[in-house]
Amino acid sequence: MDGPYDILGVAPNASFAEIHTAFRHLAMEWHPDRNRDPAATARFQEILAAYELLKDPLRRAAYDGRCRGPDWDAAHRWREGRHPSDRQQESSHPELDRIFAELDAALRITPARVIALFSLVEALLRRAFASGW
Repeated sequence: MDGPYDILGVAPNASFAEIHTAFRHLAMEWHPDRNRDPAATARFQEILAAYELLKDPLRRAAYDGRCRGPDWDAAHRWREGRHPSDRQQESSHPELDRIFAELDAALRITPARVIALFSLVEALLRRAFASGW
């Protein structure tokens, strides 16, 4: 199974313009109305899913930050519509667990939650630096 960058044929550090251009080119080639290949519909949906993930900066950052590594299954949960961090992980840092839980909620809900999350992270970092951490 290929990741979204492989599907669109772009590098992981590609700009939004490069991603958009690659999507448009592939969409024109594989759109079911233009391509009579029986696999065209499935390929077009795969291209669309990859573009939907990479065009959103928050979803792209979540994919890039959490999906790199040896866990092949987790790296491809995005394709099934599940968030890569759905897998529970043990942690000895409850404050960080709370922040990541807020981040997951923010990525799935609204920009207001993102603002609240960044305020929380800022407060945590200020407290950590003030204590000499």
